[in-house]
Amino acid sequence: MIGRRGPIRLIMVPVDDGFGSRHPSMKAFAGRFGAEPGAYGMPLGPNYPIARKLDAALRAAAAPGYPGLEASWITRS
Repeated sequence: MIGRRGPIRLIMVPVDDGFGSRHPSMKAFAGRFGAEPGAYGMPLGPNYPIARKLDAALRAAAAPGYPGLEASWITRS
């Protein structure tokens, strides 16, 4: 049984130190929305259909660096 759901957040962890200087527009997401310092969090709201599509796109483009979708918003009983 699927329980309650929470907001979807994309957490991005750069693989090199130059990410921030190459992408200054991402500064607003640095260390926010559930991201640790040095990572970038992007809130997507409760848009669950987009989470699966985004996961598939990132698996294709960023693998093996992309760890996959963490379904912490699903509780099972």
